[in-house]
Amino acid sequence: MAVDYASKQRDRAKEGWAIRNMKLRMSRKLIFVKGLLVCYECILKPLAPSQVKQTDLERHLPPLVSHLRQSVSRTALDVLAETWLEFPNDASASRMFSAYDTFLEVLDNPEQRQRLAGLRPEDAAKDELFQRLRAVGHEFQDSLNDLFFDTPDLLQLTRKYGVF
Repeated sequence: MAVDYASKQRDRAKEGWAIRNMKLRMSRKLIFVKGLLVCYECILKPLAPSQVKQTDLERHLPPLVSHLRQSVSRTALDVLAETWLEFPNDASASRMFSAYDTFLEVLDNPEQRQRLAGLRPEDAAKDELFQRLRAVGHEFQDSLNDLFFDTPDLLQLTRKYGVF
């Protein structure tokens, strides 16, 4: 995703860079998080391969595959909401969903979207809308940090599988 962002930045002479920047901080990150959480479910759920003897793997594989198919069909926000329910931190979850809601509201507002589409990188530091969305992106990131690094079960999985 970051490579695509850089490529579009170069190819489009920075046109629309602010919207792409916000999408990278929010929706693209959300897509990545969903994939990570779906993978973590394979370990957190009872039919995880690590909990099944190799001789029983063939018997347990179909239910695991079925579970994964169901998991990937859910929306990213649903996967995150279910994770927050399993590992409650109401304040952080509220911050995350509020931040994402603000991001969607801005993208859905034609005037604000057009303003971001025409924003030049050198003007971003002074642009109130861009700075507001940048702060929203930080709120979103902070709540994800809370989820992945302050939740012991997820921290262990993040250390083992999420960070290379």
